[in-house]
Amino acid sequence: MRSYKIISIVRGIGVPEEFLKIIEECIIIGYTAKAILVGDALKEDYLPGYIELWCSNPEETIMKAKKLKLRVYGGKRHITITDKYTACHMKIILNHPQPRKTKTIKVKEHKLKIEKATYFT
Repeated sequence: MRSYKIISIVRGIGVPEEFLKIIEECIIIGYTAKAILVGDALKEDYLPGYIELWCSNPEETIMKAKKLKLRVYGGKRHITITDKYTACHMKIILNHPQPRKTKTIKVKEHKLKIEKATYFT
């Protein structure tokens, strides 16, 4: 069994360190983005059990996930990326419009892009 270092993005949202390599290529959207912008996931009324992402090139992201030996499940509306050791899931939402406004935050040495104007506000 592998040991994972969990990195906290904000209070209430943490991911394994190798997931950050995937998240770095995409833009965090939806409820996850809203919770990160607030700065605390526990202040939000709702947070799904996965991180919502938008990727400009999902095929490239899938190939990178497979190289990291992560599991990839495809569907009509989203692609789920997970591993078999942790409960962390990421979903690449396929039918979401391209985010226009983004904000960049730094977590450790990784730069993460977040949708600034979520469709909930």
